Amino acid sequence: MTQFRKAFGMSLVTCINAHRITHSKRMLSTTTEQVLTIAYESGFGSLSRFNDAFRRTVGCTPRQFRTFHQTTRSPVTLQNLPIEEIRTKPSGPLIGTG
Repeated sequence: MTQFRKAFGMSLVTCINAHRITHSKRMLSTTTEQVLTIAYESGFGSLSRFNDAFRRTVGCTPRQFRTFHQTTRSPVTLQNLPIEEIRTKPSGPLIGTG
C-alpha cells in the first residue's frame, strides 16, 4: 500500500480524478462552455475518458447533469457530497438526490 493511499484512503489517480470531476461539475452547472471544452479544462485528455469517469463517479452523463441543473436552478446539488458517498451510491443517476 502506498503512502498516499494510507494517508488519504484512495489512490493518487482516484484523488486526481475526483478533483477533476468536482471541477467539471462546477463548470457544467455554472457555464455554457461545451462539454468537450470542460473535459479538457478539467484535465482529461479525451472526451471518452471524461464521459466514462463522470458517469462512473456521478451516475449520469455530463450532458444529463447539466440539463438537470439548468432546469432546476440548483447548481451545486452534488457538489458537497463526499467522494466516498458518491462512489458507494448504487448504479443509476444520482441527479436530484442531493
